[in-house]
Amino acid sequence: MPSIENMIAWMQARKGKVTYSMTSRMGPKSYDCSSSVFFSMIAGGFLSAGSMGNTETLFGMSGTKLKEISRGEVQRGDIFISGTPGGSAGSDGHTGIFLSNGSFIHC
Repeated sequence: MPSIENMIAWMQARKGKVTYSMTSRMGPKSYDCSSSVFFSMIAGGFLSAGSMGNTETLFGMSGTKLKEISRGEVQRGDIFISGTPGGSAGSDGHTGIFLSNGSFIHC
């Protein structure tokens, strides 16, 4: 059964211990924002092992794994994606996971 807490625990276990890299993004010592979200979703059981993508891939999950909500609806474990669909690849987008309505964790 998928677990938001396992997803968040994966991110928190790496807090302050990894570096950010868009070129060396597959761990275990560095990740970028989207690879860290993908690995956390795998750890939480929301995606199958080996799944990987980027911010654009996350936008593409709208209506299946993800759904758009308002800022006021945010809850622990919700994923944010910033950027513009179709124009958020590379450094033009960002993603992370909400810990509460007022805080989030990201790489």
